[in-house]
Amino acid sequence: LLATRQRLYGEDDRRTIEAAEGIAVTLLRQGGADNLQSALRTLKHVYEWRIQNYGRDHERSAVSRMCVSAA
Repeated sequence: LLATRQRLYGEDDRRTIEAAEGIAVTLLRQGGADNLQSALRTLKHVYEWRIQNYGRDHERSAVSRMCVSAA
């Protein structure tokens, strides 16, 4: 799904970002050090994208911030 969205919409599209976030959450649930590192990198990217596109105070940015802190 992520590769398809990257190809169709590009790296900087909301739909691609949401797919990446979903994969990161799945990796967190699976556990393991490698999965945690990969998920954290992705969640940080999602958070930075949301701040840039929605602003720091937007609800989606706040949710991303909580995901990064929980990881």
